Amino acid sequence: MDRNPDRPDPETGGIPSSSGTLHGQENDPSRRVQRPPEVERALAALAHFKNVITLESDLIDDWETLDEDTRSWYCAGVLRELFDDGYRDLEERLGERPQVAGAAGFSSSNPPHYSTLSRQIGKLDENILEQAAQWASDAALHQLLPRSKSLHLLGPNPSKPRFYYELVDEKWSVGMDEKMRQATRVVEEYLALTTPYLRSDRDRTAPNFKHPIESFIRLLAHIALEDWHLESGADILRWQSDGNVDIPTASTVRKYARGQEVEELEEKFLKASCALLEREGLLPPGPVHLAYDVTKVRWYGTEHEWTSGGPKDANTTDFWHYAVLSATGPDRNYVLGATPIKKQTEIAQALRRLLRRVHTHADFDIGRIYFDSEMYREDIVTTCREIGADFLIQAKDAGEPGRLLEEARDGHPAKSSNIEFAGLTSPNKRVNAFAYPIHPGEVGSDDREESHTAWITDYDVDARDLRGLAYQYRNRWQVETAIRQLKHDFQGRCASDNRGIRTMYFGAAQLFFNYWVALNHELPYHLGDPAAFRLNGQETLHAVRDADVRDAKGGDNTRV
Repeated sequence: MDRNPDRPDPETGGIPSSSGTLHGQENDPSRRVQRPPEVERALAALAHFKNVITLESDLIDDWETLDEDTRSWYCAGVLRELFDDGYRDLEERLGERPQVAGAAGFSSSNPPHYSTLSRQIGKLDENILEQAAQWASDAALHQLLPRSKSLHLLGPNPSKPRFYYELVDEKWSVGMDEKMRQATRVVEEYLALTTPYLRSDRDRTAPNFKHPIESFIRLLAHIALEDWHLESGADILRWQSDGNVDIPTASTVRKYARGQEVEELEEKFLKASCALLEREGLLPPGPVHLAYDVTKVRWYGTEHEWTSGGPKDANTTDFWHYAVLSATGPDRNYVLGATPIKKQTEIAQALRRLLRRVHTHADFDIGRIYFDSEMYREDIVTTCREIGADFLIQAKDAGEPGRLLEEARDGHPAKSSNIEFAGLTSPNKRVNAFAYPIHPGEVGSDDREESHTAWITDYDVDARDLRGLAYQYRNRWQVETAIRQLKHDFQGRCASDNRGIRTMYFGAAQLFFNYWVALNHELPYHLGDPAAFRLNGQETLHAVRDADVRDAKGGDNTRV
């Protein structure tokens, strides 16, 4: 077993010797039994081994079928590794510590002879015993040290508690193996939450109904990670997996996408994202504010009815356009929906459709929606009013907003109510507007000539905190950050001219991005809240590719 220096002392567990009770038992009169720290450590470690490691990990695959004697030999082997005992020492420990002997399945009055211990433990896999003892040792620290998690909250392989590092005066850190192990475990739970919403409506009794939906997600994560096209990515992942992982062919993935309407796929990924955000703690507190934007993706193929021109960019003037609706917050932003659009007139239509679906499927309160100046359009205002959504739209520097900008040049905000907005019809043809100084931290503020920004809104500008609205509008930039990552970090190469396939690629990228944001918010808790923790996009895709959703939902695969 690894005798690394950061492990606690074999006899005291690295804690003050005066600690005679398990953490959390000090106020329980029925449990006030003063026991040596080594006994407490052994009991906590064995409890974690028998109740968590053997049941929640695949370290010992056949534990459920083992007889009681064999289970006791495993417990004895874990104790030997835990305390670095020789077999004579282990016999003596079992004889002198009746609680430990009983927890391991032996009698302290007649413990196994050291030669029997040697023979029986020698039949077991030494690597398994070593790994189990290390996991159990770290779990025991959570029972013995203050400010640590209870046993039932720990996974099979917990990190050492933060307080441990304070006691031994060491810098606390999390190794890559532990970070990725925990990330993969949590992603398995994310997949269990989201993949049921991605299932197609195919006949489940069909002969080719064989691929679990997570196998599609795993493949799409693989090609995003390696920046490959689908055909080569599927072949290489199948070769790397050596037949041990279900990998659909590229043609099967395309058939899945082409067999569904674009809006159907769009809704499925939106429902999956909303299901993820129902997980406790992932959403920011209070109403969730949204941001909406349109992006373009370069197209190098032949002329297509769904592509349109634009400024020359990287040897092409043809682009696919996507509408993206994002949830924004100071530290958490998620993509709720993304869909390809054909014409400028569809920008408002896509917004209306996405907003209605969020209202239908999201289990959270929706606040206002932020738009940049490209959305300074009457159909956007009309759509927001139809849906009953509050809005904040950056105005063009002309007309009444332009006048407000001029008025605000002296360093003060300016506002106006009931201004006319071109295109709006009576009785809703007027909006409110205000101009406010650009916050020094606003993205792009250093490159702008104007010192103020103007917005139109239906808020009462005489009653609202305009400074707060202007400050919070900065969160709109998160949708642009999300879009860049959707296109460049979380999506594989897509050369298809099929809208369904492109929707599936963008939808999967949306899901991976949301996993990444959620992991960076949730994973530090599982790892003991390390300082400056950060999981990058590639690490997230690795976790998705390695995840086995059966571990999170008991083998109930959802097939497509």
